[in-house]
Amino acid sequence: MRLRTTRRRPLFAPITLATAFLALSALILTPLAATPADAATPSGSLYQAVAPQRVLSGTSLAAGGTATSALPSVPSGATAVWLSVTAARATAASAISVCAGSTAAQACRAAPAFIAPTGIPASAPVRVVLGGQSKITVHATKPVAVAFDVVGYSVPSGTQGAGTYSPVAAGSTSTQKLGARELVTLTVPGVPAGATAVALNLTSTGFSSSTYVSACPAGQAKADCARTSVLNPRPAGDRQKSTIVKLGGSANNQVQFYNNAGSGTLRSTVAGFVRTTAGTGGVLSDVSSASSEIVLAPGGSASVPLAGVSSDATAALVRIVGSGAWRSTVVSACSTATACSTALIAEPGQASTNTVLLPVVAKSASLSVRNSSASVRLKFEVLAQVLPTGSAAPGPKPTATPTPVPTPPAKPTPTATPKPTPTPTPTPTPPAPKPPTPTPASGMPGAKNTGVPAGTKLTVHDGDITVTAPGTVIDSLDVRGSIVVKAANVTIKNSIIRGRAGSGPLVNNLLHNPNLVIQDSELFAAMDRRVSGIMGSHFTATRLNIHHVTDGIHLTDGEVTLKDSWLHDNLHLDKDPAWNGTPTHDDGIQVQGGSNITIDHNTLTGAHNAALMVTQDRARVTNLSWTRNYADNGGCTINIAQGSLGPVTGMKITDNTFGRNTSIANCAIIAPTTTKIDTQRNYWADDMSPVAVRKG
Repeated sequence: MRLRTTRRRPLFAPITLATAFLALSALILTPLAATPADAATPSGSLYQAVAPQRVLSGTSLAAGGTATSALPSVPSGATAVWLSVTAARATAASAISVCAGSTAAQACRAAPAFIAPTGIPASAPVRVVLGGQSKITVHATKPVAVAFDVVGYSVPSGTQGAGTYSPVAAGSTSTQKLGARELVTLTVPGVPAGATAVALNLTSTGFSSSTYVSACPAGQAKADCARTSVLNPRPAGDRQKSTIVKLGGSANNQVQFYNNAGSGTLRSTVAGFVRTTAGTGGVLSDVSSASSEIVLAPGGSASVPLAGVSSDATAALVRIVGSGAWRSTVVSACSTATACSTALIAEPGQASTNTVLLPVVAKSASLSVRNSSASVRLKFEVLAQVLPTGSAAPGPKPTATPTPVPTPPAKPTPTATPKPTPTPTPTPTPPAPKPPTPTPASGMPGAKNTGVPAGTKLTVHDGDITVTAPGTVIDSLDVRGSIVVKAANVTIKNSIIRGRAGSGPLVNNLLHNPNLVIQDSELFAAMDRRVSGIMGSHFTATRLNIHHVTDGIHLTDGEVTLKDSWLHDNLHLDKDPAWNGTPTHDDGIQVQGGSNITIDHNTLTGAHNAALMVTQDRARVTNLSWTRNYADNGGCTINIAQGSLGPVTGMKITDNTFGRNTSIANCAIIAPTTTKIDTQRNYWADDMSPVAVRKG
């Protein structure tokens, strides 16, 4: 790749990134030293479920702050406590670490349980080895409010009321409709004799507002249940977490769910049962702590070996961290070719975490993993294993070589090799309008919140449109051509602009007519894709879906605002006639000159050269602001070149997250040292470590 150088509310109620597809799954195995939070539990531990109890209640922590809380009614000899931890109101991405009370702060912070994203409530199931202690300490790297609930303990064999764990290879799924402040009871299907608790994978979908959901045994008082939480649904997309819930009800086969606000649907899939029946299930046993990493393509699958897990194991306790996805993607784990259940929903712009008991593939000590919608980096940390009663836990096995499962190759981009003289083709039948919402939710821009609003009826217009009357409004059109702006105060909205053979930029404002507005529209080149989505200057673009063009936006002057938009899937040619047979220089946004350019809260992925390329080859660039974006890909994702005009001035790149899928390793920003840039609070999406500017 060649670079061109030229928001008081109830605590956990509402606070109200396409990457280039990877053709193959790549797996990297790395050792992980045992940490205070995840050290092995003594062999033979059973699980004792309790009705969830709020222990730490919405405690505000400063940056680097800690809070310590005693555990209620710790069972005699308890070796570990199982928690549901929730964090909210983070002012910046905050690493949350949870350890036994006297663990040294530095050691505890070395192994965060999860990352709390800025301003968005998040939760994670956490298991903490107690080591004879009865207190828990929570650490946070940035200001945040933290709460946690006790849901169970690991205890020695023979403890009354405790049981072994039996995974379910193909668990049943139940669907519950939840209204605001509603408590709904579920009779769990297939509860076996002697069961005391059920392991559930919970997924929220279609919620009308941000809220929290509690999972409790049937019969627990509504007020007590409502003080706890396991999941924080949002209207921006599905969210998922795993938990173990004590069973209740007269037949000891029921659980109940409480929802605090709004309404939505909760899907609960049975992963297994805790049973006191003699001779059933398995015990939680030691395992040498280890991790593996995999980058999995959309629709991809792979076999992930679990280092240290015995081939006799029936399940493994695994912490999964997903990062770098440009949009939400569902990661499923399977014990057979068909028995898959959701193990994680990786969300865009953040590191998503779940700790879950997963059935392992029989006799192979591995997981079969599948991915749905976006390339994602997955980290699997083995915390413990479940061995049949009476089995001896063998020593750790050597790290296995990954065996990717064949994945159908990504579909090639149409018109990958353009013809020198395009032949006219029949006008294509337009695709059905995408079903996004007209206004973005709290998530990053993507398929659900950009483009033409759902239900919009479009009228086809064949050919280009040249606008010469000031104040013209183009609304709800399917334009089989381009729009050329030759007047001021023009508005384009609720439309698809798809170009035609031999057309220029899809929206052309090269005459710099002021106050052009483009909103809630989709721009893509249906024929000749060697064009830009928008070219020119002096416009405000909002909630656009721009794809399958060479440059998403090409600026020749300033006074431009781009916000809440999704730029993705650029056209790239290895041999581009426009570049003398060399590779296409495709960018998300290219800036040739201009002042007062604001690029705020967008998703930009899939460009081969850069998400933002500043060249100054027409005029100086001043007062360019790049904030709250998620961006990935390119040689370096942001490439600033001064050219002969000297330093770029007034440049701000703050509060962004970056993916690591660059052809130059870990190159988010490259710029000359003479260009001074405000670069506060930029983080890598996978681990929320700070981003540095590379010298260009």
